[in-house]
Amino acid sequence: MSTGTSPARVCEHCLSAQLAWDAKEGRLRCQTCGSLQESSGRDAGIILEHDLNEALKGRRVRGPIGQGTRLLRCETCRAEIEIPDEISASHCEFCRSPLVIPLHDTEDHYHPESLIPFAIDRSSAERAFARWLQSLWLRPRSLRSGASVQKLHGVYLPYWAFGCDVTTRWTADAGYTHYEVVRRQTPQGPQDARVPHTRWQPCSGSRHDRYTDHLICASRGLASTLHGDVQRFDTSGLLPYSSEYVLGFSAERYAVELREAWQQAKSALGTEQTSRCLLDIPGDTQRDVRTNHQFQAVQFKYVLLPMWIAAYEYQGKVHHFLVNGQTGEVEGTAPRSALKIALLVLTVVILIALAFYVFQNPRPF
Repeated sequence: MSTGTSPARVCEHCLSAQLAWDAKEGRLRCQTCGSLQESSGRDAGIILEHDLNEALKGRRVRGPIGQGTRLLRCETCRAEIEIPDEISASHCEFCRSPLVIPLHDTEDHYHPESLIPFAIDRSSAERAFARWLQSLWLRPRSLRSGASVQKLHGVYLPYWAFGCDVTTRWTADAGYTHYEVVRRQTPQGPQDARVPHTRWQPCSGSRHDRYTDHLICASRGLASTLHGDVQRFDTSGLLPYSSEYVLGFSAERYAVELREAWQQAKSALGTEQTSRCLLDIPGDTQRDVRTNHQFQAVQFKYVLLPMWIAAYEYQGKVHHFLVNGQTGEVEGTAPRSALKIALLVLTVVILIALAFYVFQNPRPF
C-alpha cells in the first residue's frame, strides 16, 4: 500500500495556500479570497483493496495523512490525531483531556487510500447540535451553556473495511410443533386445552454469502461511543484518497491494528452468518444449532470517514455529541439532572396518591 503526498495546493486566483474543503459546496474554498475550485482528488485513481493474508505477513507503509500536518497523541484515551500545522490543539478532541503531546512518526503505519469527504458542513452540524440540546429532557439547565458549539470539530475517523466470502456448514435439530386437544377439569368445570408437542428431526445444510465493506472503527477514543445510525456510512461514496479533502479538518490515525480489527469483524460476521443459517433451518423451532464458518478471499481497505464531534466535560465526566459527516445522523450523551428526576418522581407519587384517595373515597351523587 503506497500513497505519496502531492505538492501543496494553492488558490488558482490569488495563489494563497489557505484552502479548505467546503462540505456544502463539495469543492475547495480559498480562505483568503473565497473562490471555489474543483478538487483534483476525484480523478486520483481507483478504490484499492488488499489481500488480508498477504498484508499480515508484510510491512506497513509509513507516511503522514495530509499535507502540512503534525501528529499528536492523547495520553488519556490514546487517540493519535493528525492536525494541520496552523491549528493549535491544547485539548484532545475525543476526551477533552489537556494531555496532548507531540508524537514523532517513527512507526510504520498504513496510509489511507480512500475516504468519504464531508458532505455536512459546520453550520448544519451546529444546527443539529442546537436541536439536540433543545430536545433533551431531565437535563441540567446549565448544560446548554457548558456544551458549546464552539467545541464542535470536524474529524476524519479511521475505519477498516473488510470484504470476504463466507461458507457455513450447519447442523441442528428441527422442531415441528403440533397440538393435541385434551379435556381438563377446572374449578369452572371441564374445559378443552391445546397442549403443544414437538417432534425433533436432525437436519444439516450449508450456505455461501459475500460480505462487502464491513466497517470496524479503528479509533480508541470513540469506538465505545459509536452506536446506531450515526456510524452507518454509504461506502459507495468512497473516493480515492487525496489530502485536499482533509484540508481544514483533523484526522485520527488508527489505533486498532489490522489483526485486531479483523478478529472483531470475523466475530461480527460469524454472528450475522449464524442468524442467516437459522432462517434456513426447517420447522418452526430449532435446538442444538452448530455452525462452522470458513472465511475466504478476505480483503480490506483502510478508509477515513467524516464525523463532527463535540466533547464536553460536565462534573468530571466526558460526554460526546456526534454528527455523521455524510448522512447528518445525530447521536449524543448528556448528564441527567438529579433534581428534575426527583421532582418528576415526587409528582408521580403525588398523582398516584390522589388517584388512590379518590378511588377509596368516592363522592356520593
